[in-house]
Amino acid sequence: MSIFNKLKSQEVSQIRQALHKMPELRGHEAQTMKFIADYLVEIGIKCSADKNGVVAHIEAEPRAAQTLLLACNISASALQEKTDLPFASIRGGIMHATGNDANIAILLTVAKEIFANRASLKSNIKFAFYSDIKGMIDGGLLSGGVVAAMKMQLNPSHLVGDILVKKGRYLAANDNFEITLKGKGGDGRYPAAHSSLSYVVAQIVENIYSLVPRKFSAVDNALISVCNIECGNAFDVMPSKAAIRGMIQTYDENIRALSPVYIEQIAGCLAAGHEVDYEFRLIEGAPPVNNNEILADMLCTAAEKNGNLIMLRDKKMGSDDFAYLAERVRGCYFEIGCGNKAKGITAPLNSEYFDIDENAMQVGIDVLRDFAMGYK
Repeated sequence: MSIFNKLKSQEVSQIRQALHKMPELRGHEAQTMKFIADYLVEIGIKCSADKNGVVAHIEAEPRAAQTLLLACNISASALQEKTDLPFASIRGGIMHATGNDANIAILLTVAKEIFANRASLKSNIKFAFYSDIKGMIDGGLLSGGVVAAMKMQLNPSHLVGDILVKKGRYLAANDNFEITLKGKGGDGRYPAAHSSLSYVVAQIVENIYSLVPRKFSAVDNALISVCNIECGNAFDVMPSKAAIRGMIQTYDENIRALSPVYIEQIAGCLAAGHEVDYEFRLIEGAPPVNNNEILADMLCTAAEKNGNLIMLRDKKMGSDDFAYLAERVRGCYFEIGCGNKAKGITAPLNSEYFDIDENAMQVGIDVLRDFAMGYK
């Protein structure tokens, strides 16, 4: 198809590259929000902005009773870009490594095209360019008859033109945990005189990794990972402090509730046995993403017109804060391919070398526009 070879408009590329050059971390997206709001106002769409993001609303003519929400995240990642792109990030240690620059450009272009054809809308359309989706929800994002929400994500492991759709359970809940330990440090030549903090850390990690097969059924989907350990930095000194940090990914609410309880029990028992003090902290993340099957079927119709539809059978251990929307209204989260092996565009999300084949943006525009224009 021709759209895979050349963008219909270079404007979406220009928007993406301008945003890519000026990435901002979550909670600090003042320039990004101003860029989005200025663009919307310039094309005639009313919008509002606060610390949580930018919201725009296009009413059907005549006004419909229900509203479809299209959402995208605007935050960048804390990574040092190494792509050498001519529009690479000018901000050291910050880059758009998950494609949010492209997602914003796609959604702005969709807003422009829908606004130009609003006389044909069957439902009102709301757009959420968010930094903090929970804050936006608390601020009334779902008011005005919002009954359904959609979000698209770029996937560099698939080629341009691939549109990935999953019905039902899709993404896992993702919670974080931290265990801090305190003992008696000292000269490593006399370990008997000190608490065995390093040994306790090793035992806690080993037991955490055996927790899922010991406590849960083999058919249950759960993953507990230790991602960071801090335990001194000397060769010959026993540390007095240590920290273990990791994540818990689950689909089942019971397993989600039990996992941190078991982890704390492991830490507490081992710490007590070696006269080490401990503290356990759970940082709750987004719940699972469950795609509404009716919305997924409607999405498939739009996808078949605009690319290579791939129906996914397996769930993924990734997570997304779109889940906060999908647990309140009907939701559908999908992905589009943005990789191109021939161009060397293969780096995964959250890589310092992440880039996209920009032809993927036209696929996203066409799918989201056709879905929104036909939603009723």
